[in-house]
Amino acid sequence: ASAQAAPAPDPDPVKISFVAVRATKGAPSTTKKVFEKGLEYVRKDIENLNYGTFNKISDATTTIPFGKETTFAINPAESPSYILIVEPTAIDTQGRIVMKTKVMMKKKVKQGEKITVKTVKAMDTILKMAPEKKVNLGGLKLDNGDLIIVLSVD
Repeated sequence: ASAQAAPAPDPDPVKISFVAVRATKGAPSTTKKVFEKGLEYVRKDIENLNYGTFNKISDATTTIPFGKETTFAINPAESPSYILIVEPTAIDTQGRIVMKTKVMMKKKVKQGEKITVKTVKAMDTILKMAPEKKVNLGGLKLDNGDLIIVLSVD
């Protein structure tokens, strides 16, 4: 038998939730901000952002094991459309979940008469997320507004 210690077991699977939001400038910020139905869970996380109107695009909650990449289609019917890819990789010394996080953008590109779909990496980062805290992924453009993905882990 070898003298090596058995590898530590993977931590319990992680519950991941997100809400994808379309944020538009709309009316001047002196007027009341508009939060459409379905945003109650994330309102306090987005209400201080510099937008006038917030619409829910999609949301999901799922449990994924460590070391497994999981993909979510955010807005598949639109162009550009976005795909969120997350992979929990570890738990750091403060108990935060370390997660590889990518957002891929699919966009229709017209080349002469031909329309092709091009996929590019819009975001690629490592998040360290405290359980029950939320992180906003922003700076992603939509045809009419900006995409904000509010992500949380438990």
